[in-house]
Amino acid sequence: MHRPLCSLMAALSLTTALAACGDEPTPPAAPASNSTPVGPSLTVSPYEISADPAPLDFGKTLYHMSKTDIVTLTNSASKTAEISNIMITGANANDFNTFSVNGTTPDCGGWLEPGAKCVIGVQFSPQGVGPRGGGLSIAVDASPLAVTLLGEGIQAALDYSPSYMAYGDEAVGTTGYPRLLTIRNSGTADLQVSSTKLQGTNPGDFVVSQPSTNACVQYAPIAPNASCDIAVAFAPIAGGTRSAQLVVETVGNGALIGTANVALVGNGTGIISNPDADLAVSFGGLPNQVQVGKTLNYTITVKNAGPGAASGITLSAVVPVGTGFAGITAPTGVSCVGPAKGDAGGVSCAINSMASGTTSTVKLAVTALSGTRTVISNTATVTSASVDPVKGNDSATATTTIVGRKGGA
Repeated sequence: MHRPLCSLMAALSLTTALAACGDEPTPPAAPASNSTPVGPSLTVSPYEISADPAPLDFGKTLYHMSKTDIVTLTNSASKTAEISNIMITGANANDFNTFSVNGTTPDCGGWLEPGAKCVIGVQFSPQGVGPRGGGLSIAVDASPLAVTLLGEGIQAALDYSPSYMAYGDEAVGTTGYPRLLTIRNSGTADLQVSSTKLQGTNPGDFVVSQPSTNACVQYAPIAPNASCDIAVAFAPIAGGTRSAQLVVETVGNGALIGTANVALVGNGTGIISNPDADLAVSFGGLPNQVQVGKTLNYTITVKNAGPGAASGITLSAVVPVGTGFAGITAPTGVSCVGPAKGDAGGVSCAINSMASGTTSTVKLAVTALSGTRTVISNTATVTSASVDPVKGNDSATATTTIVGRKGGA
């Protein structure tokens, strides 16, 4: 109805026509020529997460031992970031693992606010020797962040030479010139000699001793690429072919590293028929009591009353419980081994031979450790490869009392 009316009014003025057609749609106003359309503001900054340290290097670590460290993530952006999917990757992934630190800075996982930090604990336990590598992979807002993980597994390694010692002919009852076994550490961590022993068919025909230089000392560290020597002499007690095996065990960080097995062979000649040799052992003067913290000195003497020479002699004594090993002094031709310094345990000395009427004296020093009145006892025993017609004097016992510093009970 309105549109025909408006058509009829077309001849009227524009103002009159618009007033008459007030229910017609109003066209939008044209924008000014210098205006700019306005839309919503989108000004979010991208996230920025940094890791420290990167890379994470654990350095040298003993094989099958562990080191730990932490990686710190910092959010330097203006928006909250999501931390997820923390995992270990790489060629040696089994050498590394993550753990919860539980410190003042929270563990990573979940949301990290702007300006905040979080930590990831990483443990390195090398499963092999040599360079080891992996990666710490972290998803930040579903995007990857990677930290390189480095470390080196180290372990001692045993190398030795020779593996066979042939001594040739040696007169029965005499001791030949010793030969050296060289123990070498070909690994990357310290090596130690834990035990040296003779075994096999004729172990009593060979004598182990310490050379004058570069001697292997029980449990003394042998650095990587370093070496030490063990002396072995042939001292046949019977004629013919004599053989034995020298066995040297080595350890590193308390674990067995390797064993040196050396074949020993020699030929005993010119059998000497010696008469019996009566050996006796005795203690020198010993104080009735010693104060705790002071040194107690045992003087132990072996005597050969004859009528013949004695060979293959072993003197045994102890570092009593309540005392600690302080040292041992032996004459030329006598080699002794004892426990670690400060420990109790057995002491053994090897004496190559003793002519009739001779003596050999060993001095054993111990430190009194007990803080209360304690009676300690030490028994020394001597044995040999020779026939001993009198067994009753092959051992002796000495006792003394440890008292407190003021002499009280």
